[in-house]
Amino acid sequence: MFYKIIRFFVWILFLILGLKVKGSHHIPPQGRVLIVANHNSNWDPILIAAAIRRPICYMAKSSLFKYTWSAKFLKTMNAFPVNRGGVDRQAMRDAQKVLEREMILGIFPEGTRTNVGEPVKAKKGAAMLAIHGNSPIVPIACIGARSILPVGWFRKLMVVIGEPIYNEDIKQGRVTSDGLKNLSNVLSTNIQELYDKEAGIK
Repeated sequence: MFYKIIRFFVWILFLILGLKVKGSHHIPPQGRVLIVANHNSNWDPILIAAAIRRPICYMAKSSLFKYTWSAKFLKTMNAFPVNRGGVDRQAMRDAQKVLEREMILGIFPEGTRTNVGEPVKAKKGAAMLAIHGNSPIVPIACIGARSILPVGWFRKLMVVIGEPIYNEDIKQGRVTSDGLKNLSNVLSTNIQELYDKEAGIK
């Protein structure tokens, strides 16, 4: 309930700021989904949560859970911690549980924020989660969220949702080094193409 209330008010705020959502029909109405997006701003997860009606469970860096109040708030908003300093097996298990519950898992496959204009380079973690979780992957591009609210947002502000990716490696639960690399490259390419097309970059 708290998630829905917060999402409603955030959605209204972003509508006032001119948010446009394209491709929302690509989000399955039910079942497990792994969404992957570019990450140029701290506003990105909030922007995506506002754009998608279904609740999203996010991986969030462990430092955000440092204080009791922030940890409680983030958990209420369906977030769980991940240690970005190495392989966090507990975070991976938590992520798999989200997919097993037929929910939406949201991650930023680059692992950290990047500067606007830098090419998207997805790490293998997203591909691994999709294969182990037998989950379709939906690529998303966030455009215009780099500036601090509200200054600078009187320009294009978009969430662009691409077609789901569900290749043979995912369907068969087949984990190979080449397969992970290829799927990661597909994710990078899809997110980059969505971004470039709507941001007017050729």
